[in-house]
Amino acid sequence: MVKDMVMVPSEDLTAGLSQAASLMDEGQELMHRMHELAEELRQVAAQLAQGIPAPAEAAQQLTQAAHAFEDWWRRAQKLVGGDLERSIPKVMQALEAHQQKLEMEIQRQKAMAVLEQVGSLSYGGKEEFMPLSEIQFEALGMLRALKGAEQLDDTALALAAGTHPYALLVRLIANPDLSDDDWQETYQAVKQSLGNELAVAAARGRLRLE
Repeated sequence: MVKDMVMVPSEDLTAGLSQAASLMDEGQELMHRMHELAEELRQVAAQLAQGIPAPAEAAQQLTQAAHAFEDWWRRAQKLVGGDLERSIPKVMQALEAHQQKLEMEIQRQKAMAVLEQVGSLSYGGKEEFMPLSEIQFEALGMLRALKGAEQLDDTALALAAGTHPYALLVRLIANPDLSDDDWQETYQAVKQSLGNELAVAAARGRLRLE
């Protein structure tokens, strides 16, 4: 029986994901503002060439934009880690990659949580229940592989989404208040994918989450 600690998406991961999304939104606004400033500066340059003094607010707007970029860049570098180029497109690329990494880690932890729940299942009978032992042994191997995986395969994504047979088995056991239709659908899916013995044991309350 698997005894590893159950991992769920942490507050740090979800907070980091939110910060990355917010910084990307700010980056889009900065790019738009920089394009506007570039056009305004071209107009100022044309005026200077004609001997017309530059408006005072032009320098002020440029300074404000520079300060806004510096603040944004520092916050992005703190979130992502490492040295980032002082380039909005480069920082945006780094933020997008960081966001994808966080999303993958959240999916990984959801998948791992299902596998650990399978590992924590116990059988109410006196003898060893081989169908349960078999899937727990398989779940342990999947868990070990998932911890070190650089990318998530379809099986991991199905576990995270709750559509994998193991996730359906846990759902059947942990949710006695499912509607009749949901219960029947889940029961049939477990029976078809994991076998009649496990489905019946789950339906009769002989399998429990510890």
